Amino acid sequence: MGAGFAAANGLAVVVNGAGVFVFGNENTVIAESNRIVEVDSAGSAVWACDSTRRAEVTGGPMPTYDTSTNPDASKLPGHIINYTTQLSNPRTVIKLPNADYVVADSGNNRVVQFNRAGQEVWLLDGFSDPLHLLPAGAPTTLSSPQDFSTWQETTKAGLTWVHYLIADTGNYRVLDIVSVYKPDNTLYTDANGTWDKVLYWVTEPSRQGKRNAFATARRIYVEDSGGNWIPKTLCTVSNLRYTSPSTSPSAPSPEAGGSIAIYSVPALTDTDVGRGSLEYEINSMVLPDGTVRTLSNPAYVDFWLDLAGTPKSRPGSLDIYKWLIVDEGIVYMCSLDLGNATTPPRFVVFKDPYGVYGGYYFAADPTTHFDFRNVTCARRLSSGHLLIVDNGGNSVLEIDPYSTLYPRIGDFVPVTLDSFLASPLRRARNTQPVEKPFFADRTW
Repeated sequence: MGAGFAAANGLAVVVNGAGVFVFGNENTVIAESNRIVEVDSAGSAVWACDSTRRAEVTGGPMPTYDTSTNPDASKLPGHIINYTTQLSNPRTVIKLPNADYVVADSGNNRVVQFNRAGQEVWLLDGFSDPLHLLPAGAPTTLSSPQDFSTWQETTKAGLTWVHYLIADTGNYRVLDIVSVYKPDNTLYTDANGTWDKVLYWVTEPSRQGKRNAFATARRIYVEDSGGNWIPKTLCTVSNLRYTSPSTSPSAPSPEAGGSIAIYSVPALTDTDVGRGSLEYEINSMVLPDGTVRTLSNPAYVDFWLDLAGTPKSRPGSLDIYKWLIVDEGIVYMCSLDLGNATTPPRFVVFKDPYGVYGGYYFAADPTTHFDFRNVTCARRLSSGHLLIVDNGGNSVLEIDPYSTLYPRIGDFVPVTLDSFLASPLRRARNTQPVEKPFFADRTW
């Protein structure tokens, strides 16, 4: 085998007689109060953005200056206007494979994609509803979106569906908005019109007289008895707790609190076209000492498959997953007990490794615990470590829950991201503090 070397996008590939070796330098992308920052493993900002820009043509067509065919072309009134929008309370941020970023820009009521120069590539602040999924008078614009995820799927007919699942928090709903493309990359059109930013699915508008304040929204898949993976929508809801329909079918619950909610995702051929109904409502957890704790204000949930674990209760059940739940600023690592006819479903916090981070502790030494001020996001990395955003403490931390040094409380990585070297784009080398981070993720 010949020798060779190639590098791009934070990855280096070395080929020699012993094989192919890939080396990487992982970065962390952070959504702060009014900017997005990407920081390398040494604590230096490699990129930052606090505003986006777009250019629009106004006043008519732009001059072509081709006087050979149109002597008056240079006199056309069109001109370009550049618009700048300051990021305002950005929440979830995703870095795409092409190095663009997609951000839930909550304060500006939009989800926006932009490149590393801050130039807007795609913008979603409104959508169409040709399938009439919304109640009469419901807005077709976003309001304070807190979270989103995106994915693509291709049908047998060759159509590519691009999905944006959005927690439209200010409008008390979760939306799945799609654009559909033909094989030639043009937008698909049918009797409903052109499928560009079309509402495809939405949560039920209310239940028992209560509207739900959604904080996160994720697509999750459950295997049925036939081996098919069925999509569901997983949400954290800060005010979802219903009374039993058997005792009070219409009255809102008098209790305050929140839940992890799982909604159905019906196909468009179903009778209840495009509207998700509640399938599971999980509002409590069992702590390692046996205490049952009620969820109060869940802000974030992450999950991963546990296919190597013990046999599950039944095919297709949700207990094939493990969970990270952020509630009241505290992080819990859990499994899921689906319950039975007499016991409701609830989460079970891990005892080993230590399953609670921030404020609560169950170690032999009660002084050894994390003291976070207000966690807003917790992600499980491919390494098994936890990436935790402490909004109140102005820091982003990586924790190894399986550390042999501190097996009961986890181990911090050597450098906590509570400050970083300023981005070279700002032509400054001073240290900048992390300012009210809300979300973070690991990227290349």
